[in-house]
Amino acid sequence: MTLFVYLLILFLNLIFAFRNKGSKILTIITIIVIILLVGNAGPGYTFWSDYDNYLRHYGEISITGLFDNLQVLYTALMKAGTLFKLDFFTFRVILTGICFIIIYKVVIQRYSCNSNYVFLLYIMYPMIIDSEQFRNFIAMTILLVAIIFLEKDSFKGKLKFLILVFVATAVHTSFIFYAILIFVNTKHKNKLIKTIAVLTIFFSIVIVLNNNQIPFIQQIINLVDVEKAEKYLSTSTDIGFLIPVLLQITNLLLLNWARKIIARKSNSTEGHELINESGYRDLNFSNLIFWINVLSTVFIPLFIMNVHFYRLIRNLLILNFIIYGIASNKINKGSPYKFAFNTTVIGSVALWLIMDLVVKTPSERLLIPFFTENLFLN
Repeated sequence: MTLFVYLLILFLNLIFAFRNKGSKILTIITIIVIILLVGNAGPGYTFWSDYDNYLRHYGEISITGLFDNLQVLYTALMKAGTLFKLDFFTFRVILTGICFIIIYKVVIQRYSCNSNYVFLLYIMYPMIIDSEQFRNFIAMTILLVAIIFLEKDSFKGKLKFLILVFVATAVHTSFIFYAILIFVNTKHKNKLIKTIAVLTIFFSIVIVLNNNQIPFIQQIINLVDVEKAEKYLSTSTDIGFLIPVLLQITNLLLLNWARKIIARKSNSTEGHELINESGYRDLNFSNLIFWINVLSTVFIPLFIMNVHFYRLIRNLLILNFIIYGIASNKINKGSPYKFAFNTTVIGSVALWLIMDLVVKTPSERLLIPFFTENLFLN
């Protein structure tokens, strides 16, 4: 039954995704279904999953100090949950609902002219992985809100961004790496970002030649002396890192295509004022997200060290989907060009799904249980 509901909501969003405006009623129904599907994944699984880890930590929260680890905010949220006598399942459903509504109201609705386009792509893949990674989902919500403050390229905006990144880090420590995004601006050319990207590629080659190990990493670990740092930075993959690298290249190519469409349809050329405020905002935001993705190449060495860091680029997918939606809306309805663009976008999301939940992670580990052992309608 879960699979039927999934396919139905996917199909309905597909119908409305390529119209000038989406359906408000379908948007409400989709949000409810997403919360139910994501929030109800885990309890019915017949194997050990991330849900079991979260459940165990939640059960031990009474003997856990607020500052026993760096995830202070997540610990505080769990303590608040137990204070209101919520079991973990209810606690997770409530937080999942709050987070997704924030993502919709503050981010998707702010920039997207058709929410159903973004929902279609989100349901295809990110929703499934978000059902597993609860703490990452909370931190991702904070990050997506934080990125809005980079839009105006001001000191206040960057300061607010950094503050929210540190808040997200208090939920999931890996989010500290996003602090580097402070160097991004919305201009057409980001020379500093290009330099960082080139140096990162060079450094990645050095790591690969050094048997997938960061040079002098053991000395760094000895200085830091943190158990989690040793776990993540002393391990290495074989060629598994090529999967997120391939996916990120796909993101960059599509985003560059999308922003060129937005620039052309907004009657804009570099150094000239845009005709209307809406066109300016669309191009401004598309430039911001494109350069954020370019700068995200700095995470490639982390992929080489531990492929789990691929989520650092996956967390940006919703923003990418918004840009694709803006570009699609600017292409003439029914044109072969619009069909080609959107087919490529859908194909890229399908590639994410296959590479992550079939190739990298065996399908029986998450993809199949999401539909067959989900507590909702099963």
